[in-house]
Order: sequence, then C-alpha cells, then structure tokens
Amino acid sequence: MENEEFLNLAAAVSIECLGPGDTFGNLVLRNGKNTKEFREPQLRHLWARRVDEMRGSGLAYSFEYPTGEKYSFFSKSEAPDSRSGLVDFALYAAPLALQPLPQVLVEFKVGLSAGSIRTDLIKLMRESAQRQVHGCAVMLVKQKARLKDVELLGNNLPLVIRQATNPEAGHISPEELQALTRNPTWFELLLVVRDGAGQGSYRLGNLSISDLLSESDLSDRLRDSRHWAERRVATPR
Repeated sequence: MENEEFLNLAAAVSIECLGPGDTFGNLVLRNGKNTKEFREPQLRHLWARRVDEMRGSGLAYSFEYPTGEKYSFFSKSEAPDSRSGLVDFALYAAPLALQPLPQVLVEFKVGLSAGSIRTDLIKLMRESAQRQVHGCAVMLVKQKARLKDVELLGNNLPLVIRQATNPEAGHISPEELQALTRNPTWFELLLVVRDGAGQGSYRLGNLSISDLLSESDLSDRLRDSRHWAERRVATPR
C-alpha cells in the first residue's frame, strides 16, 4: 500500500472525525456518563467503515493484529512476563493469498500526550523492522484543545522517540536500531482536534525512522500542517 493511497483513506476518516455531530452512520458517540467523545473503538469503526465503502479497492483489514515480537511492561523482550502484543488496526492489499501479511499498521490514541504513545512507537518500529511492512501510523484524536497544546505535542515527541529507540533502555537492541535506520518504512502521525482554538487535522507525514531520530523539535512542522485533511479532500488526487 503506497503512502498516497493511505493518505486518501486517512484524510477521509479525519474529515469524518471533525464532523460537528455525534452520529456517524449507525455509530453514536456515547461513553461513560453520556459523554460524546471519540475513543479507540470508535476510531476503529470509522476506519473499517471507510475501507468497506471503497468497493473494488482490494483493501482488507483486521482488528487487534498480533505482533510477531514479544513485549514486556519492563524492558527486554525476554523478561518473564513478555508476550505478544496487539496492533489496533492492520491494512492488507489484495490478493490476500499472495500477500497474507499486513502492509500498514495503525495505532489509535485519545489525547495529546507524547508519552502515551511511547509504547506504540516501540511496537510499530520493531514490527516494521521484522515484518517489512510498507508503513506505520499513529492516529490521535482530542475532543477539545488549543493550538499551543498541539505545539507542545510536537515539542515533546522527539524526546519520546529517542527514549523509545535508546538501546540502553532495553526496548530495542542495537541491531534492531541499525535495521530501523535502514528501513524504508514510512511513518505517519495523524491528529484530529474536534473543537477549540486548535480545531482541525494535523499531520507529521511520510517520515522515515531516520527522519524521526534526527528531529529535535517538531512543533513548527506539526502546527504548519494544520487542516491538511481538509485541503486534501478539497483537491482530490
């Protein structure tokens, strides 16, 4: 699956997330005490529904795709409690008989905490190195935020990436890190803010692992990407 094809899909989902209502097809946002906010299951539903509507695309998907690597809540994968993890959403290209492994892995998160996606980054980076997938993405959604909250995410993200890829932390071995820096897999960070002064879609896009490791501050780049999905849908490719 090429990056451009993925972005068409991601833009459509982002625009739907930005909709003012709380009903999306037969999906109604009702969480906890009747709050109308997206959670990870709702995001999975929107992505799946969008793929289902792309008749003839040849795309397929699965939920909670099991990882090939084992992970621990502590450090090294050989720790006693290490076990296979799950990736929220996996995209496949047809025909499945010839390409049974996913080409794109996607994780979903609610909120704007860079620290909250550290384990997701470790998982996606290791899986991309081992499985040779085409791309990986993390999609975050926030009900309401200011523009400076978005900038803070971009400011904190490089440190989180360095922590996730530091071999001394035991999450990724030096050999895996070398493989990652040579890996052509693209990475996308997608963000949707549904309300507030920071409302809109944001994207840190088509980055390689080497790109991510070389950045010291992504706040400007993230801020300047604002409304990327709106612009993409307005000018179809």
